[in-house]
Amino acid sequence: KTIHLSYLQAAEAAQMAAHYFQCPVSDAQAERLGGLLPDSGAPLQLTPAMMEQLCAEHDTVDALLDALTLKATGPMLMPGPRRQTTRAAAAESPSRLTVRTPAGA
Repeated sequence: KTIHLSYLQAAEAAQMAAHYFQCPVSDAQAERLGGLLPDSGAPLQLTPAMMEQLCAEHDTVDALLDALTLKATGPMLMPGPRRQTTRAAAAESPSRLTVRTPAGA
């Protein structure tokens, strides 16, 4: 018996997902998974333990794939209200600025 302690490849990750979610992984899902794991040259490296934990955290294969995609690409930045910088806030309200000097200076 041989135990391999390397990162998961797409085929093994698909087998794990099918096992944990008790449903077959579709061709589209397998293709998506293949684009995320190292045998395709992608930067995402998962151990079997990491994959098991991710499966436990999600309810469907698609939710797992969304999480893996986020993990591989990072969060998408959404536009929102602009926050004022410290200088802009100070210019509008100079009385709220506190200047601290070192003791004895």
